[in-house]
Amino acid sequence: MNMFKDCISLQNIDLSMFISTSNEYYNEGGDSVSRGSNMSGMFENCTSLKSVDLSHLSAKIGCADRMFAGCNTLRELSCPHIALGYSFKNLSTGHEDSATYIELFEGCHSLERMQIPAWAASSLPRPSNTSIPGATGNWITNNEGYLIPEIAQNDIQDEWVSEIPDSIYNGKPVEPVLNLKNGDRVLELGTDYVVEYRNNASPGTALAVISGRGIYTGSVTKTFNIKPSIETNPGNSGSSGSSNNSGNNSPSVPRPSNSPNANTPGAAISVSPSDISVEDAILIPGGTARPSITIVIGGVTLREGIDYSVRYSNVDKLGTATVTIIGKAPYQFSITKTFKVKPKAPSVKKLLPSKKDFTVKWTRLSASQADGYQVRYATKRSMKGAKKLTVRNPGKTSAKISRPKSGKVYYVQVRSYKKSDGKTFYSNWSTVKRFSNPPATTLSKVKTAKKGFKVTWKKQSRKWVSGYQVRWSTKKSMKGAKKISVKSAKRSSLKVSKLKGNKKYYVQVRTFKKAGKKTYYSSWSKAKAVKTKK
Repeated sequence: MNMFKDCISLQNIDLSMFISTSNEYYNEGGDSVSRGSNMSGMFENCTSLKSVDLSHLSAKIGCADRMFAGCNTLRELSCPHIALGYSFKNLSTGHEDSATYIELFEGCHSLERMQIPAWAASSLPRPSNTSIPGATGNWITNNEGYLIPEIAQNDIQDEWVSEIPDSIYNGKPVEPVLNLKNGDRVLELGTDYVVEYRNNASPGTALAVISGRGIYTGSVTKTFNIKPSIETNPGNSGSSGSSNNSGNNSPSVPRPSNSPNANTPGAAISVSPSDISVEDAILIPGGTARPSITIVIGGVTLREGIDYSVRYSNVDKLGTATVTIIGKAPYQFSITKTFKVKPKAPSVKKLLPSKKDFTVKWTRLSASQADGYQVRYATKRSMKGAKKLTVRNPGKTSAKISRPKSGKVYYVQVRSYKKSDGKTFYSNWSTVKRFSNPPATTLSKVKTAKKGFKVTWKKQSRKWVSGYQVRWSTKKSMKGAKKISVKSAKRSSLKVSKLKGNKKYYVQVRTFKKAGKKTYYSSWSKAKAVKTKK
């Protein structure tokens, strides 16, 4: 609560390693009940904050009131897994309360790129044309799954670039600092635009090619003069300082050194289909798919709109689409490539064990994006020999899988499918998630002691485990290991004594769950080494 409130100088923060746990208690039935973390006012009034990365945070939030309120310069936010919306029991009143997110984004009018859960969409401010030039007031989803403002027309304009003063050649490529300003808004290098300099390695006329990024599109080219220094060309400061430019200061486009025509002024550079890589694309509902195109010629990466233009067909529906790529001077080519237009892929949110099976939960896609889902699981990360099950209800976001064998690790993936013109099209598989039943745990610490050690592990919810087992051995293979069972899910440590002093031991821990007369074990944790004291 109010963790970074009023930190007016905070500009960027990466909390990818931040761990937030929900407060928990146990009801009479032994079930864990989440009260949720309180993140209200966490970044309130951080008026210099520009980006926040919470991509690894997956906490249950009981309260997110005014979490980003007043962050009027916040431009990028990534928090795709925050679980907001859980109900929790108020210990003081005994009533079930709902999670709240009042004024979550109040005053965040500069947001340009967000990866957030579906629940947050309703609380977003409308993209303002004042803060985000060209914004129509609507949010759209790009191929990376980020919300971005819909831009009507936002090409970088020539008049936004201030005049580039002359530079003095110092023996190195000259790259003057540029200033771009759209009205009262100062554009940022790397966020709003990128610059490529050409013909800037010697005195003469050079080029600065400025290409839009983020919410900005298009490109403009500006020229600037590089004057020779006295050391470069003694006694003749008015000449170009380079015999290659003598009498001709017209800019030239750099060519790849291994191009067959690289040393021939004005010659065209050929491009073959093998030089072009076109990735599959994701269809955006109500929009069109745009693949990632990469063209590298002799170490030089070509740029769309500058070195080549594109024409698409069949990108408004699932299936096979085509792109025709047409080179611009000095690159001379016209090549057509095909690529797949696929549905959007979901991601696995949780893997939860139960008495007879385990449940896979994934992110929900809209009915316009998916007609259903497929889940596959295997005992190998490569997914070799994987079993599949199909969920034909697009509104369902979970499936149950029969209990895996005790101590076995399973790997799980999910994908969506969408039917079009009588055919079924599948998305890419999600990232692999690892699972064991009961859930495995990890060693937090192994502390040496006199002829023994103390081992501490990460405690798991007693809803899923009945206790823990610790084993140790003088051999890394754990051959001849001895075991002790801790028959309480509340425990998270164990002291082991009466061992040999000044001896190295390897230690592991695993969970177990009793179900009727059977006991199920998780996989063993990664071993940690400890040397006992005499």
